[in-house]
Amino acid sequence: MRIGTGLIVLALWSTAVTAEPFELGLWLGQASTDLRGDSADIESADIVSVDDNDTSWGVELGYALTDDFGLTLGYVDQGEGTLVLQTDTITPEAYHQQVREVAPLLAEGVTLGGVLRFQVAEQFSLFAEAGAFFWESKVKSSNGTETLKTNFDGTDMYVGAGASYHWSPQWSASVRYRYYHLDETVNDWSVGLSYRF
Repeated sequence: MRIGTGLIVLALWSTAVTAEPFELGLWLGQASTDLRGDSADIESADIVSVDDNDTSWGVELGYALTDDFGLTLGYVDQGEGTLVLQTDTITPEAYHQQVREVAPLLAEGVTLGGVLRFQVAEQFSLFAEAGAFFWESKVKSSNGTETLKTNFDGTDMYVGAGASYHWSPQWSASVRYRYYHLDETVNDWSVGLSYRF
């Protein structure tokens, strides 16, 4: 009897809290990072230019466990970084070895995390989030005739915070900052559009 009553209460509570538990969001932003390691490690080469930021984008599916807390699963592409060196005294292989040690690393991959929301007004809410980023990235170097590649991957943490404006029960727009703890910090500012169903 107690078990049956408990199941009924749990079912009613779940229905009340998660009437529209899913949320699908699309994000577009700007990700930036720094050179990895120390540029002094580059021997017999001069840095011509560095591009350590790019357009980022992502898609994310959320599931609300309660009105205030939910889980998220997403895909993020932080774009690509570029490092141009000038040298004539080393082989392509040695050049690539140097590039891959210091080139700015922007990644793509899957995020899995949790988000905590704070309703501050009828149509406005703030949120904080944290989770894991399962990422991969590729460093390519070219001397005009030959291209060498090195793949990197890993699992690292991210944390973030943002604000949302809900103009209807289903639709909302958000601004978000995320900090990804890779070899070097990746800072990602983005705007998003979400639909709850």
